[in-house]
Amino acid sequence: MKRTLSLILVLVLTAALLCACEFTSTSTTSTSTTDANGNTTTTTTTTTNNNGQTSTTTTTETSNSEGGVYHENVAVKLVNDTDFAMSELYISNNINDNWGDNILSELEDGVLNPGEYLNLTMSYYENYPIFDFKAVDEADGSYVEFDEMDVTGATSSMTITFSGEGDSYKISLSDKA
Repeated sequence: MKRTLSLILVLVLTAALLCACEFTSTSTTSTSTTDANGNTTTTTTTTTNNNGQTSTTTTTETSNSEGGVYHENVAVKLVNDTDFAMSELYISNNINDNWGDNILSELEDGVLNPGEYLNLTMSYYENYPIFDFKAVDEADGSYVEFDEMDVTGATSSMTITFSGEGDSYKISLSDKA
């Protein structure tokens, strides 16, 4: 009887030790595709199983041989801290020759007043992180160009502030993440 109890006790302790052990496994798969323009998209999926709890993380990164990694949908807060109401605002990567569309046309009244801000998203290649901005004064149609804002390192969010008054205006970048 004593021997049977000892054997049962050993079996119970062994089972308890086996249950206390952690089981973790990780698998990673990665696929890359290249389109006709030379852009390469790499999708990496990592699946981790930790004691029956499975989690999956998928990341997608697009790059090309000239532009590097493509930072897509970076959250931008544009702040008007100037002394004039902006009726038009244009953003252009400095490698482009044109301004593109007026981004304020999406606002209900089409104006970004002093003290107001606008949230938007923008995308860029890491090798081309320099942007120019052109703000048009609602009162008289004059404009101010803010040249060569370097957004390097902003991969998920940033705040761009236009400031100044009279003939002295500047642009600044903060809260890069």
